[in-house]
Amino acid sequence: MIEFDRLEEVRTGIEKVRNGDLAVVFKNLFPEVPSWDDFIRHAQHEIDTPPGHIPAQPYEERFINGVLLRNLFYLMVSNPSDKAFPQTKIVREVFNELLEDEIWPVSAFVNFLGGEKPIAPHCDYRETVYWQCQGDVTWKIYKGENIDQENTYGLKPEMELKLEPGDVIFVGFLVGHSVVTPGPRAAIGFQHKQDDMGRFDESDRVRKEDYKKLGIDVDYNRNS
Repeated sequence: MIEFDRLEEVRTGIEKVRNGDLAVVFKNLFPEVPSWDDFIRHAQHEIDTPPGHIPAQPYEERFINGVLLRNLFYLMVSNPSDKAFPQTKIVREVFNELLEDEIWPVSAFVNFLGGEKPIAPHCDYRETVYWQCQGDVTWKIYKGENIDQENTYGLKPEMELKLEPGDVIFVGFLVGHSVVTPGPRAAIGFQHKQDDMGRFDESDRVRKEDYKKLGIDVDYNRNS
């Protein structure tokens, strides 16, 4: 467990975000990060494992078992479990206590070269915990509602937050954001308080039907 004063720092930061702040960064909160080898082994395992998880992401991305290829440089790998990354256990324990609810790791973000196509500003239907493990990134945080890839022309960020290994960012529900990746990076994203409006359930149902037509039987539990 982390030191008491840091627990209070995180608790205060969460409260500020829930009371109107857009996002907060906790510097070097969990310095014992997974190595590059950990991320490589996990990606290889998901590539070699039959499909079992379908992340809800834009259709332009390509599904390869548990790995999504956004472009030539960037992978998003599903199911970053405690078994694959035992270092995530302390992250979950701390935030489970402070959020008084469970968070779960959903994606490992990996870029071996840097220079990936920037992710367009968008909102997530959940509170997000993101742990920077290798390399640096910059999160651009936007003010406003209903930010998505179709209405971002001329949109300027409210703040830019640089994350280094060991840092954690907590982003509020429906807060617009994008991520800039200048060099190699690896990170783990956690979900919390996902919406209950059926948005993701419907996306999963459609994707299951698509894969069923291809002869692939997918058993996907988003909370696993």
